[in-house]
Amino acid sequence: MSQNSILLKNGTVLQHDEQDNVCVLHNTDILITGNRIAQIGQNLATSSNADVIDCTDKIVSPGFVDSHHHMWQTQLKGRHGDHTLMDYVTAANLQAINFSPEDIFWGQLAGCMESLDAGTTCVVDNAHMSAGPDHGSAALAATVASGIRSVFCYGATPLRAAEWTSTNFEVDKSGALPAWILDQLEGFAQRAPFGGDGRVTLGFFFDSYFLPQDVIVSVFERVRKMGIKMITSHFRHWAVSEGQSKIPEFLQSASLLGPDILLSHGNGATPSQASLLTSAGAYIASTPDAEIFMASGADPIAFRTDLPLTSLGADCHTCGPAGMLYQAQTALGSDRASQMREAASNNKYPGQFRAKVQRAFNLITINGARAAQLDGLIGSIAVGKLADLVVFDASTPAMVCAAQQDPLAALVRHAGPREVSYVIVGGEIRKQNGVLQKVNIAHGRDIFPVDEEELSWKEIACRLVHSREQLQKRIEGVNIDLARRTILSMFGKSEEELFA
Repeated sequence: MSQNSILLKNGTVLQHDEQDNVCVLHNTDILITGNRIAQIGQNLATSSNADVIDCTDKIVSPGFVDSHHHMWQTQLKGRHGDHTLMDYVTAANLQAINFSPEDIFWGQLAGCMESLDAGTTCVVDNAHMSAGPDHGSAALAATVASGIRSVFCYGATPLRAAEWTSTNFEVDKSGALPAWILDQLEGFAQRAPFGGDGRVTLGFFFDSYFLPQDVIVSVFERVRKMGIKMITSHFRHWAVSEGQSKIPEFLQSASLLGPDILLSHGNGATPSQASLLTSAGAYIASTPDAEIFMASGADPIAFRTDLPLTSLGADCHTCGPAGMLYQAQTALGSDRASQMREAASNNKYPGQFRAKVQRAFNLITINGARAAQLDGLIGSIAVGKLADLVVFDASTPAMVCAAQQDPLAALVRHAGPREVSYVIVGGEIRKQNGVLQKVNIAHGRDIFPVDEEELSWKEIACRLVHSREQLQKRIEGVNIDLARRTILSMFGKSEEELFA
């Protein structure tokens, strides 16, 4: 037995069966050898040098999968309490021009660590921060250093600022996809995967509705030839940009729609679009918190019966919590409220809820893994799978009695980051006894140079706050209203005709 063995002893284990039902295994051990789950059972024997973690009064869950997130924006947190998505475009996405590469590094690192703290072990990161090539390198290096598992979907937003002052706003004229993005992506692909057990792989983020079909086909062909197995894009029905509402049909007409496409949001998807996506094996990552709180489309689609290929994402931790349990709770609440409205409109009352706790849990575990095309490795607890696991304290004030009655409901309806005792990614402990472990910054140094070594979370937070202070000075020097008017005009809209 190798020296890097971990024995999770005497826990309550949540294990999926072949039909995705969650089975509760009491008084159960999990032996981790290297980066894999080696054994599951009771009273497992281990060597004297194994790290034994007593999981009595604890729940062991698969690590959570966040299938849509923009991890780089940490310094912008606190700005979006009353922002719509249109406000977010100028107050967040366009602000990439005001981030130095070092700002991107610390923001990305902190975003990854917030997710780890809440039990997310894998994220599909729509990495669209690139105002320049060094931004992408900084974000990738921070992801590697953080210890999280990631599908790093590198790309750029179609609208980027080239110049932005108090009196002037110019959009980047290099187009929806600057040439250097693909060149840099190809360079990354030649070196991928990154980190430890190859836990950081590459994807491609591409909002494609600004370019002609022949150009998009050429881009997709080049990306797929790089060996990149995931392409992500936004898709929703909303009043600002009708182009996003036809993404499924557009991709299908270009013979590009397939299982390697992961769309985000999907609000307002028509029945025909639902059928098209399901037939193509293309997943949608619903992000209920951001969609509800920032008016990003209509009702979240996570529990629609005609969209079985769904998962959940946190979208932007600048708006709200990054934790996937929170997203599951929000999705449940949204669908149940919708069901109540539908019933009440007919003077009826729901006989039972269509949005169930087990389905919500699956959206952030096995379904998330399928959306990320990693379900053979993560998303459930099984011998041979990667040891991406979360251990919850079942004796906290929030969890006691709930955990004894129904451990699954205890997680989905009662747990939060406080209850996360241990987070293990590929056999490496990233959170222990409720405390995030130190991060080895040097692990990403060959991608982007940072003159740091091993840092605690408090040390990272100090650097992050300093970065935010410097960034705020730059943001105060730009004209937000001018940028919004310019962007709206590019969509053929005015504030008077658009805003209610």
